[in-house]
Amino acid sequence: MNYELIALSEWPSMPAPIQSKDPGEAWVWGDFFATLQKDPPLMCQHMQAILGKPVMKTPPMSYLYAMTVFYDKSKNPHGPSSRPVLCVGLEQADFDAMAKLPGGKEAILGDQRGKGPLVVGVFSASGRLNLGAYDGLVTAESARSHFFTVIRSLLALSGEPVQIGTINDIYGHPNTGWTSPRETVPTSSRKTWWLLIGLMALVAFLFWMLFFGY
Repeated sequence: MNYELIALSEWPSMPAPIQSKDPGEAWVWGDFFATLQKDPPLMCQHMQAILGKPVMKTPPMSYLYAMTVFYDKSKNPHGPSSRPVLCVGLEQADFDAMAKLPGGKEAILGDQRGKGPLVVGVFSASGRLNLGAYDGLVTAESARSHFFTVIRSLLALSGEPVQIGTINDIYGHPNTGWTSPRETVPTSSRKTWWLLIGLMALVAFLFWMLFFGY
């Protein structure tokens, strides 16, 4: 099937693709590959860092684990794009941080404070979906298993995913189409591209803060 790609600039609260506090994992599955990320920053935080801006230290939500799914570039019906198809995450709201955002206090139901429960959130080209509470163990193994169940269902995949290594191993692998960062576009061009995406993401984040539409 032909799945649309996520417009990263529209989702400042999405986990930043590829980013992980540990080496992470990379898996190949049919026409797709996926990366398992630990404690990834929000897209808006990643863009702030790239733009050399102060990075938000206490975001209104965070992700303990996330899995981002991409087409193998050679099989991507949209061409050799690096934009993801799907992102699934274990997300947790920080109501104290939310309350500090413009309009945040009005958006919080009741007298919620501190950290909220873990929920499973999904980002796709069609929007963000909340799949409800997550009651599994907060480990890479449990998160991975749950993510695979969600991805199998949403992308109608069969067979089993195969691990190819850590996140860095997606570069140069024949089943991803991602060449080494050193062999892709020149550094200056790549930075310009990220700056453009970053500016759009930061603009979107301002709207997100104003209308609390995460």
